[in-house]
Amino acid sequence: MKRIPGKIYALDVIENTPEELEKLKAQAAAELEAIANGEYRPVEKAGWNRRSKVTRLSDIAPKRLKWAWQDVIPLDAVTLVGGRGDVGKSTFCLYLGGLVTRGLLEGDLYGKPADVLLVSHEDPLAEIVVPRAIANGVDLMRFHHLRIESEEAGGATVPKLPLDADLLREAIKDSGARLVIIDPVTSTLDGDNDKVRDVRAVLDTLATIGGELGVTFVVIAHFRKGSSGSASDIVSGSHAYRDSVRAMLLFARDKEAGETVVSLDKGNYTKDEPNFAYRMDSADVEVADGTTSVGQVVMLGATQRSVAEIIANESERFGELRTELLEYIRKAATIVTTKEILEEFSEPEYKRGTVTAALSRLVKSGHLDASVRGQYKANAAPLPGGAGSAASAANHAGEAQGTVIASSVARGTNAALAAVATPPRGGAANRFQDDPGYCRRHGGAWPCSMHSDECEAAA
Repeated sequence: MKRIPGKIYALDVIENTPEELEKLKAQAAAELEAIANGEYRPVEKAGWNRRSKVTRLSDIAPKRLKWAWQDVIPLDAVTLVGGRGDVGKSTFCLYLGGLVTRGLLEGDLYGKPADVLLVSHEDPLAEIVVPRAIANGVDLMRFHHLRIESEEAGGATVPKLPLDADLLREAIKDSGARLVIIDPVTSTLDGDNDKVRDVRAVLDTLATIGGELGVTFVVIAHFRKGSSGSASDIVSGSHAYRDSVRAMLLFARDKEAGETVVSLDKGNYTKDEPNFAYRMDSADVEVADGTTSVGQVVMLGATQRSVAEIIANESERFGELRTELLEYIRKAATIVTTKEILEEFSEPEYKRGTVTAALSRLVKSGHLDASVRGQYKANAAPLPGGAGSAASAANHAGEAQGTVIASSVARGTNAALAAVATPPRGGAANRFQDDPGYCRRHGGAWPCSMHSDECEAAA
C-alpha cells in the first residue's frame, strides 16, 4: 500500500504500539508542514522497482486443482496446522512427510516418492527429530533439514521472511523438495506475530514461492496459552494466519478417548470439512548408543468428534474450574497463596498452567485481588469494568505465565461463572456489558484504547 503523505491510517492505530503511533503522528505532521512550505520530497525506498501487469484470462490455460493430500492439503499452497503444545503436531507432520517420501500419501503425489524439507529449531535433530522420523516411516535419504548460517546470529538459525526468501528458494531447489514443513511458523517471522502486515509478509512470501516452485508448505502454529472459545479464533497471533492460508487443520486432544482429533477447519478448495483421529504410541528406536523411545502416529480414521466440540468442552470445564477456585478462596476468608491453591487443585486432575490461567481470568475480571504477588483474596464484589487494580494485574502477570484474556462472568456471590468466548485480536471482548466502564464497540474498559474517537461508553 502506498502511503499518502501526512495521513494516519486505521491500521496504524490498530497495529502499532502507542510509542510507534506517536512516531507516525510526528512524521505525518512533518510531512504536512513540508507540503505547506513547498519543501516535501517523496522518499523512494530501496527495491521499489514496481510496475503493473495485466493478463487476459483467455491467455491462461485452465488446469485441474491438485492435492498433496486429497481434499485436505492443496498442492503448491500454504496449509496451517494449529493446536496446543501437547497434541503431537510436529510428530504428525513428520508422519505426513514420511508418506510423501515413500509416495504413499493419497493425492497427486501418490506413487511418486518426493523429497521433504524441514525448517525447525525446536527439537534437537540427533536425539529427537531423526528417531521420530525413523519411527514414523520417513525415508531419511529424501528428508532434509534447513538452517541459515548467520554471523549476526552467531551461528545457525532459521530463515527470516521475507528477508531470507531467496535462501529458502535456493534450499528448495537444492533439495528438490515438494513438501516444506515449518515448525513453528512464528520462528520465521521478522516482525510482530500480532500484526497483520508482518504475518502476511511471511505467508504471502511462502504462497509466492509455492506457486513458483511447485512446493507445498505445511506451517505449524500454537493455540494461545490459557485460551478458550471458538476453535477458529484461538490460534496464537494475528487473524491473518487463518485468513491467508488455503487450508487450516486444527488438532485437539480427546483425553477421554486417548486420541488426538484433527478437523479441517478451513478448506478453500474442498466442500467437506472432515474430522479424523490418530493415536500416539510409544516406539523404541535403535540408536548409536542404545535405544530411545519416541512417539509413533497410528491413524484411526474418520471420527464424529470435532476439534470445535473438544474446545467447547474444555471451555465449559475451564468455567467450572474458575467457579471452584473462586468458592475455595472465598470460603478461606483470608489470603490464599499460590502454593496452597496448587496443592488443592493439583495434577493429574488439574494442570498447573490451567489453574494459573483461571486465576488470571479471575484477577482480570475483578473477582480476585492479587496486589501482593503470589497471594490472592476475594473481592467483596467484582470491580467496575472487570479490570481490577493495576497493581493486582501487574503482580499476577508475573505469577501466571501466558496470554491473559478478559472473560465474561456472571454476577453474584453464588453465581456460576459464564462460558468464555475468546475474542479475535482487537475485537469485541465478552465482558460486563452492564458496567458503566464498558465500551460498546470493543468490550474494553472506558476510555477505549482501540478507537477512542469512534466509541462511546455504555449508559
